[in-house]
Amino acid sequence: MADLFQHEKVELLDGTIMTMSPQNSPHPAAVHRLLCMLLRILGSTAAVRIQAPPILNDTLLVIEVADTSLSYDRTQKASAYAASAIPEYWVVNLNERRVEIFTDPIPSAGHYNRQRLVYEGEELVLPNGLTIAASDILPQP
Repeated sequence: MADLFQHEKVELLDGTIMTMSPQNSPHPAAVHRLLCMLLRILGSTAAVRIQAPPILNDTLLVIEVADTSLSYDRTQKASAYAASAIPEYWVVNLNERRVEIFTDPIPSAGHYNRQRLVYEGEELVLPNGLTIAASDILPQP
């Protein structure tokens, strides 16, 4: 059974196995840039995990980097994170060069009550109040 998805990139979400699109080259670069920045800014004040599911009741922010998975991240993942009461969810939209921020989850509805867009040249506020420039995590044009 362990070899069932050996050569496929899959993700388990709400009991459903989803086949994931292959990552394009801007995607891993953006993930790496974001990881380095968060580790530098947050230091030991918060745990930063990548490519791992959130720890419920302990997660303040989930960030997804998206290009080919954009629709999935905006819908199914947003719904799952809202239902899990994740307070804030960001989608780093590589295609449109912006960060989509979802806040104020309504767990019973699996929906975020608020959404706003942050563009290059604007600041993003982390849950601890520190800020990062959106342009620092978006890929260069």
